[in-house]
Amino acid sequence: MKYSERFESLDLGGGEAELARRFRALREGGVRVFDLTQSNPTRASLAYPEAAIHVALSNPDVTVYRPDPKGMLPARQAVAAYYAERGWPVDPEQIILTSGTSEAYSFLLKLLCDPEDEILVPSPGYPLLDFVSLLENVHLVHFPLAPPAGTDGRWRVTREALEEHVTRRTRALVWIQPNNPTGNVASPEEAAVLRSFAEAHGLSILVDEVFADYCRPGVTFTPLRAEEGLVFTLNGISKILALPQMKLSWIVIEGAAGALRDARERLEIIADTYLSVNMPVQTALSALMTHARPVQGQIRARLEENEACARALLHGQDRVQCVLPEGGWYLALRLPDEVDEEAFALRLLSEAQVHVHPGYMFGFGAGAWLAVSLLTPPEEFREGLARIIAQAS
Repeated sequence: MKYSERFESLDLGGGEAELARRFRALREGGVRVFDLTQSNPTRASLAYPEAAIHVALSNPDVTVYRPDPKGMLPARQAVAAYYAERGWPVDPEQIILTSGTSEAYSFLLKLLCDPEDEILVPSPGYPLLDFVSLLENVHLVHFPLAPPAGTDGRWRVTREALEEHVTRRTRALVWIQPNNPTGNVASPEEAAVLRSFAEAHGLSILVDEVFADYCRPGVTFTPLRAEEGLVFTLNGISKILALPQMKLSWIVIEGAAGALRDARERLEIIADTYLSVNMPVQTALSALMTHARPVQGQIRARLEENEACARALLHGQDRVQCVLPEGGWYLALRLPDEVDEEAFALRLLSEAQVHVHPGYMFGFGAGAWLAVSLLTPPEEFREGLARIIAQAS
């Protein structure tokens, strides 16, 4: 049987990573493991307004099918209202609903790229795009973020790094803010660099802002707005409402009137081909969005408590350090450069029963890094971090 060559780079023979295999074996053997990788909000001991969710999903309109390639107008109006609360005027006609951010990326790669074209993505970064681009026959080109200088620094984007990686096949620039897992947010100066670079090279910008509601107090969030060219902003209720299982996200299109119209028409054709966003969640969206603040309040409190724990436990440590994020749900821990991060993660799991992500999974460059989830229940987070420190000593 002949299969697509796109899968040739993947291990399809049960090639589960050794770390994941050992973690699964311990769990199946009844061993308690402190899982500091868990970022699924539905398994993070949050209190959801379950009765209100059931009422929203019981709307009688869910039995009527009114397909619209952009998504139902009331649902798009609910998204526009979300942006209006943030001081960002968005016309519902600029919005295309999708079934998850992965699909939004997939639609945009179909729109912007031919096979073998390239998109620029930051590194470190979340590995989701590796698989989306593989399935769309598009190449990812990683540009490095400048790492923080000491524990008081922050990850930064530089024009030099961007210029070193752009080619004649580059079609788009991806910017994720807050980034996952580094948690950095573009400063106004960095936002200007990203825009001017994209404009100079005729690139569209894809902005993934799914963690935008989880910036830390005092952090200024600067949206990347279109001045010339096209900007596509991705978000969804996976993080806004902590409801990833509802599978509703969107693309906001910005640009000059003619370019915006052309992009929207083409995206409508793509979306109309799949019509993948289910009617119940579209019908329920307006009601669901009214519960965003209570859910987000719980998550912010969790992030604040775990960051306070990290500050206290890591104070004075020289073997394990961190740079507290400006946003998002992850914390990056730095180990001494001579440490083999994968070997450390394996030993940590076997000897201390703590599960973490080694930094290479996110494209960390020089140095040894671990990524841990700040969404972890506080007692488990505290014990797990204490064991990491003890193992590194």
